[in-house]
Amino acid sequence: MSLPIDNPSGNRVNFALSLNGEDSDGTIISGAGNVTIRVNDGGAPQVSDSTETPINIDEGDLDPSNTVSVTQQGTVSTTLGSDSLKSLTFSTDSQPELTAGGVALVYTLSDDGRTITANTGDGTETIFVATLPDINGTSNQNLTYDFTLYRPFDNDTGGTGVPLQVEVQDTDGDNDTATLNITVNDGGAEHTQNNIDLTVSETPNSVVDSNEDGDNKANTDTDTSFTVTAGLDDVVDMQVGIENGAAVLDSNGNQLTQTTLDKDGNLSLIHI
Repeated sequence: MSLPIDNPSGNRVNFALSLNGEDSDGTIISGAGNVTIRVNDGGAPQVSDSTETPINIDEGDLDPSNTVSVTQQGTVSTTLGSDSLKSLTFSTDSQPELTAGGVALVYTLSDDGRTITANTGDGTETIFVATLPDINGTSNQNLTYDFTLYRPFDNDTGGTGVPLQVEVQDTDGDNDTATLNITVNDGGAEHTQNNIDLTVSETPNSVVDSNEDGDNKANTDTDTSFTVTAGLDDVVDMQVGIENGAAVLDSNGNQLTQTTLDKDGNLSLIHI
């Protein structure tokens, strides 16, 4: 054989040949023989991420409000097996389970399989895009791929891996997969809020305030407002933390007290 043939799914291909003969005076030799030639599939192709310095992106370099994204490049290497290469694409399954604002990202592939896009769950915002190059199917290659981060997503403190899966396939269906080495680090401005100051009087309001609690009684309610400024990530939850049993302190750090009468009519000092 001078060139490989297609062995679908690694199957053996058999060629059945019959032999006919005659002797030197032209007499046909009876009982034709058969010859079977078996061609086994050869080596499968290989693919790997061979980036010398793995992609490492900091979300702090983003500025979504001014459409500032961050792009870095990596290297993916393909190695021929016995057959020519047919394609290098992103896998249609086994992509990383990532979230933005607690909602799972949704992946879409281009028609040629070489571009993968991660969108928010409702599809309105693009988080990142990765693109593979076209390949030369007849040689080993080191190829450059692109990864562009457009918006932040939910991130661990030490950075979050984005292990995108790629697949190389040869002309008779043999394949190999690899994981791209990509890390995105949490960054950018943190959420901030101003301090909350409340001034409460012990003297009840002079006007019945039924809009507050509906009891049609004067009360000592007071209202205030505060401002929360989001960082790169959306604010999805806010809570007021109250420690059960903790002392109530005044502005000087002294515990508040209340003087009341006990069951026997004696004055009693109670710490609040």
